[in-house]
Formats: sequence, structure tokens, C-alpha cells
Amino acid sequence: MNRHEFENKNGSDWKAFELQLESSKGKKSTLDSHKLPSRFRKICYDLSLAQYRMFGQQICDRLNGLAIVGYRKIHRKRGAFGEGFLHFFLRTFPAAFRREWKLFAVVSFVFLGPFFAMWWSADKEIEWVQALLGAEGMSDIEGMYGNEADDSALFGGSSRTAPTSTVFSLGSGGGLNGPNANVVYCFTSIKGYSKFGSYTGNGNADGTFVYTGFKPAFIMLKNS
Repeated sequence: MNRHEFENKNGSDWKAFELQLESSKGKKSTLDSHKLPSRFRKICYDLSLAQYRMFGQQICDRLNGLAIVGYRKIHRKRGAFGEGFLHFFLRTFPAAFRREWKLFAVVSFVFLGPFFAMWWSADKEIEWVQALLGAEGMSDIEGMYGNEADDSALFGGSSRTAPTSTVFSLGSGGGLNGPNANVVYCFTSIKGYSKFGSYTGNGNADGTFVYTGFKPAFIMLKNS
């Protein structure tokens, strides 16, 4: 194949690629934008063939110019992060949502449904939370939010010390160190056996739920 045959055979492809580059100088895509990569590969192949067979400087310069412009068009620099972010939320995401709104609704229900169901059941039916967390989990949550009484404040006086498992201090209060006999009842919580603490009523006939971790056989109440 000589130079003229080569040019006559491929000249229409070069012209089509050149016209496509001219029409796509703006940011809007043309109808045949999907053909740009294949036409670019064809231009690169013809350029290498023309240089190898030495078909002349004029053809090589033309093909080289088309290859450079085509490369810049395909591999042009992306916009800044803000531009891509706005493009996604203003165009890409709304278009995808309109196209797949049913799938979006199903996924949202599967993701948010259990959350709102547990939130409602925790407020209306505490048994659901008990069954989910178990005795140990409920006990940990109760301890986390400080339902235990402050033992160091049970006894009067300004010099009291915090009680231990075997010793407690009555402090320096005169009512506690007078000639009268004093009776002190000391309790401690044993997991699965006994539970001690305080609660605040809610004024409802259903009452305030107090978790013990077991079914109590004896309950003793004292107004504070």
C-alpha cells in the first residue's frame, strides 16, 4: 500500500475524528461520544504505520496533531473536588434515585425499620430489650448510668469514709455517736441472688421498670 492508497482508505476516518473533536470542544457530550476511544486508537495505529512506512511529513504531522488533541480530550483533567461533589448530589444522585427509587425505598426500610422498631419496643415493651441484651447486658447498662446509690453518703458526719465490704464509718455526727443504741443493716448486691438500689416513680399505674436480673422472692421498699 502506497501513500495515496493509505490516505484514500483512511482519510474518511481521520475527517470523522477531526469533526468529532471540533464538535466536542464544549462540556456537553455528543451523540457519538462513545466512538471517541475507538477512533483515537485508530488514529494512533495509523500514525505509527505512517511513520514506519515513511509516508511523508504532511500525513505524520496531521495524524500526530489529531492524536495529541484526542489524548487531551479523553484524558482531560478532572474538575476540583467541590465540582465533583456538587455534580454528584445535583445530577448523578437525583438521576439514580429517580431511576431506582423502589430499590432505594426497600433498602431504607431494611436499614431503618429495625432501628425504629427497637426504639418503639424499648419505650412500650421493655421485655424486647431484656430478651435482646440478657441479664448481664441489662446489669451493665444499669451500672453505666449510675443507678447504684452512693454508699459514702449513707452515714452522717463530716469525717466519714467510704465503706468497704467489711468496714464502714459512722462519722462524727452526734446523733450517731450518742448514748443510744444503733442498729445498722448492711446490704450488698449479689448477681442472680439479691439486688439493691433506688428508683424514681413515674406516677403511672404501670410503674417504673426496675431490672433485677432474676425473679425476686422478697421485696423491701423504703421512701427516701
